[in-house]
Amino acid sequence: MIRVDSVPWPDNKGCAALGAGQVEEEASADSCGEALQRLCAPSARGATSCSVCCGQQQHQLREAQCSAAMCDAFCSRPSSAGCGAVPLSCSPHCGAAIKTAMDSCSASGGGEVTLLAGIYHINDTTPSIVLSGLQDVSLRGSPGTSGFTTTGPDPTASTLMFHGRRMGFQVSGSQNVSFFGFQIDMSRQPYTYGQAVAVEADSFTIEFDESAYPFPTGAAWSWLLKVQAVMGFDTTAWREASGAVDIYATSDPLSCAVTAPGRLTVQLPSSQAGAVPIRVGDSYILRHQVYSLNGFSFSDTLSPTLEKVVIWSIPGMGFYFGRTRDITITSCGVRARPGRPMSITADASHFSETSGFVHLNGVHFELQGDDGEHDRLQTTLLAGLCFSHRFSLCFRAEYPWRVPREIVILSRFACCPSH
Repeated sequence: MIRVDSVPWPDNKGCAALGAGQVEEEASADSCGEALQRLCAPSARGATSCSVCCGQQQHQLREAQCSAAMCDAFCSRPSSAGCGAVPLSCSPHCGAAIKTAMDSCSASGGGEVTLLAGIYHINDTTPSIVLSGLQDVSLRGSPGTSGFTTTGPDPTASTLMFHGRRMGFQVSGSQNVSFFGFQIDMSRQPYTYGQAVAVEADSFTIEFDESAYPFPTGAAWSWLLKVQAVMGFDTTAWREASGAVDIYATSDPLSCAVTAPGRLTVQLPSSQAGAVPIRVGDSYILRHQVYSLNGFSFSDTLSPTLEKVVIWSIPGMGFYFGRTRDITITSCGVRARPGRPMSITADASHFSETSGFVHLNGVHFELQGDDGEHDRLQTTLLAGLCFSHRFSLCFRAEYPWRVPREIVILSRFACCPSH
């Protein structure tokens, strides 16, 4: 493990070793597409026409290596209104409706697909929303006005409510795909939380709230009868307990069963009989699914953008990027609703074989099941990041924000399980 004390740039010798010019360039450079979107998108230019905006911003656009042809192409894209809105009446098959709308929007030349305020229920036959070969398409919803203190969906927000064991978006072979202003949650959390009430040599039983963690019957819910990870939980600090039980059984899940109302018994393998230090009275989180089913999975994609997207729950990682270039994540969150001991079950964000830049601004990651867990009372956190290639991490304080006193970088083998 490498431990790096963070010193504000440019006094950080580690960053200075890169060369002042290089650090300055990496801190300020925009790609052409990013600069055009930031300066001359409809939300940025107001009543000014796109072509006039490009003329007014020509100095900054030139620095981003935007040619006149690039500006013309950007301004000639179809109006975002042309792609329409996904109706709430698509429930419970809204995954297919969102995919159809975005595919159609891309085929017609690009633009914006709108999500209305309300709940989009996703219980399709396919396990995810698969998007491939898209270009210049955005999915824009309402980020909501109720903040992060609601125990249920914000009625002013666009919420994608996933039912069962499924993942969110799989995006591949695409370019300039954006997701803005919506929330993701699950009707049944991919974990069960409770207090140990009995411990035997080959099993233990927890007591749980049936209203918060129901166990529906039927084959579609059989995944809840397996436990892939057991984690001790500190109810006072409201986070993973320090030095407590942390069992991973992803390759050979533990069996469990509801043995009485509000009682879940977990069977231990003979190899662990009597060896697991579960204690009566302690609290535990039993994750039924840990990895694989991510909120967003990007692969072979150029310039994806996410802004004001909040993931409350998902059975996997929040934001996964593989073989992806020029990533922008702004004001996004992986958050736990009040009363929930966990947000998502794995990494908040994970970067594998990415290139170009990775811009994170104003992200808040908390109570994720892997790769970083931080005080939920902080307002802005840069945490839960996992890189599986060589990278540099330098801070330049352009805004009044708190630089962490210490950055801990773990080796890929310690922090990056296979996705």
